[in-house]
Amino acid sequence: MNILALLTDAFGGRGGIAKFNRDLCRALAAEPLAARVTALPRVAPVDPIGELPARINYRSDVAGSKWAYAWSVARRTSNVQGATYNAVICGHINLLPVAVLASWLQGAPLLLVIHGIDAWTPHDSGLVRTLLPQVDTFVTVSQCTKDRFLEWAPLRAEQGRVVPDCIDLQAYAPGPKRTDLLTRYGLHDRTILCTLSRLSADEQYKGHDEVLEALPALAETVPDVAYLVCGDGDDRPRLERKAER
Repeated sequence: MNILALLTDAFGGRGGIAKFNRDLCRALAAEPLAARVTALPRVAPVDPIGELPARINYRSDVAGSKWAYAWSVARRTSNVQGATYNAVICGHINLLPVAVLASWLQGAPLLLVIHGIDAWTPHDSGLVRTLLPQVDTFVTVSQCTKDRFLEWAPLRAEQGRVVPDCIDLQAYAPGPKRTDLLTRYGLHDRTILCTLSRLSADEQYKGHDEVLEALPALAETVPDVAYLVCGDGDDRPRLERKAER
């Protein structure tokens, strides 16, 4: 099976969606499906891509502006180049117009992946809203996201599947606390509350502000509480100032 995956980013990318896309590509290319995956990222990698698993063709050279990316996808999926794919995966609702074009050129079914807030309310793009009926099936990471998506999207519930985000327990598992980190942040004998995320000014819905604002009341019940915010981004200076206040 040959699969075309149109993604925001994956290998060499940062953030939860990039990690999801890497895992998705690896899962599709592994047994028992053992598909050949051609992944076309919209955004160029910011970190080294590293060694790619077998059967994954990650074409970061197509990354670029919206129109350049659309042109690259159209060229790769036209019959002129003879590429044949059994399915097209749209890794983000913002990429739907390009994915519909690829699906149409290849005569292949289209699967849309939805991650959360990107599809909780009607999409800003009228073109995206118009093209949604072209989706054959969709995957959401939670039942909440599926329900909110179906409140406005012209698709049927039976077209969607919920595939919860997973954790690789070989890479992430409870273990002993690192004494060097406890010392660095003064966390010995403290009850630690931790948030790990990208600190982006346009993603303030992640909840850092709400936790900071709840800390004084929480400290009345848990006096030794310490809140550790891990991550970086353009919203970090504002959060640091708020934490000091």
